[in-house]
Amino acid sequence: MLKRFRAIRGSIFNADRAYDAEYIFKHIYKLGMKPNIKQRNMLKGRLGKGRKRHKYRMKASKEFDEQTYHYRGLIEAIFGGEESDNHKLKTRFRTKEHQEKWGQILAIGWNLKTLNRIRCTKQLKITVKPILHN
Repeated sequence: MLKRFRAIRGSIFNADRAYDAEYIFKHIYKLGMKPNIKQRNMLKGRLGKGRKRHKYRMKASKEFDEQTYHYRGLIEAIFGGEESDNHKLKTRFRTKEHQEKWGQILAIGWNLKTLNRIRCTKQLKITVKPILHN
């Protein structure tokens, strides 16, 4: 995935522990980006013996910023909410009463999703512009 990744020089690559590998840190630095990846705890012996092998990992651990890492969760929540649309629960109800309740539940879910977007954009200080003009 990283081989096809289009980098924005000077930007931050914010990722979780799954991306904690020396070759990934090296590749991100070569792209001109700053890795902000939460690192796994390694055994003291493994890291101590191979300092040259972990050159980029060590550099990234010194530059890690916990406040910037916090935004990774917010962005992941936004995309997670968007992805859930593809997996909507499709259900048929036999009675009119249940159909009306299901419609209300869908409306509440939509409103919560919209509220989540608004809160995240405010916290990230993003200006949202409509793509459709009236």
